Amino acid sequence: MKIINVSSTFIQSKIDHGKIHGQGSAKNYCFLLVETDRGNFFSEVYSGTYSWRLVEACVSLINEKVCLDHEYSSIEDLRASLHTPFISGNGFYESCVSAVVNAVHSYFPKHQLKKSSNVLYYYSGGTVKSTLSDLAFEADVAEQNGYSFYKVRLDYRDIDDCKSKIRLLNDINLPYCVDFIVNTNFNTDASKFILPLTSMMDTSKVIWVEEPFVPSTLYEQQSFVEKLRFQGHKIALGESFTSLFELQALSRSGFSDFVQLDSTITSDVSSLILFAEATERKVAFHNWGSMATSLQNMIVAAKIDKTSYFEVPYYLTPFDRWLSSIKTLCSTDVDYTVNEREEIFKGINSNGTQTKSDFLWS
Repeated sequence: MKIINVSSTFIQSKIDHGKIHGQGSAKNYCFLLVETDRGNFFSEVYSGTYSWRLVEACVSLINEKVCLDHEYSSIEDLRASLHTPFISGNGFYESCVSAVVNAVHSYFPKHQLKKSSNVLYYYSGGTVKSTLSDLAFEADVAEQNGYSFYKVRLDYRDIDDCKSKIRLLNDINLPYCVDFIVNTNFNTDASKFILPLTSMMDTSKVIWVEEPFVPSTLYEQQSFVEKLRFQGHKIALGESFTSLFELQALSRSGFSDFVQLDSTITSDVSSLILFAEATERKVAFHNWGSMATSLQNMIVAAKIDKTSYFEVPYYLTPFDRWLSSIKTLCSTDVDYTVNEREEIFKGINSNGTQTKSDFLWS
């Protein structure tokens, strides 16, 4: 395979079902498009939601490295070409490199693992601005549609709001998770707010407490982790990491019970399959991009021989409906056919725009 061009493009699509606090009335998606002499490929880059400038800078460097009339015979060969001292291995660049690898991974099939039937789906809604009636409605939708549990986000800085929502969650008919999104709602002293709130939660119903501290401060949080564990809680982390090293450190630290993966952020599909098979932690998936993100992560979930927990977001856009009309999560073959891949590439390429905006709280 010879790579002709790598480019980034951005899709904006109206949120016409559910809502995402912070993105207004439209959902922003970022894709890398990889044109080769063997066809066209694509992958989503979730971090592009937060900084389009960094994506474009990384893509410029990637193009310099791979569009050299070189014949790539393997994923390892491609990764070697993209290696950059002091930059590769972590960070935004690595996330973009993984997107290039993910785009073309189906051309270099490597893993023939047993397809798993042990995927548990959970409903993910509950933004920090949701009302009590919003949460009650979403919990009912989750129950009526057979989801295993329901996840919400709480703004731990608004104590009274959190307390009222926790009381409601303790009374719903499903288990639940709380995501404190401390990496987004940043505060260096979050634990003093969070511990009194987690003490209110019915631990028999809580699947996990997510991101109760900034993930990169993991090893500074041992005392906090011990206090959460003493209360009876399990912890979920990992969605914002960008390298296997970080995932392995998280797994081996023992500070997280669930490791959250997202192949549009954390690493490439093939590496995540191997990691998920090897880790002693439970595996969950972060799906907060387009349906293409969910489909890409399903490739990992479907090929690991263990139970995993799969996020289904409570929002829809016309763009996601179009993607679902071509490929659905319930498809027998989780990877794209050539025709499906080319059709989606063409749609992204023709509907993409250079109009960009970064994530901002609305």
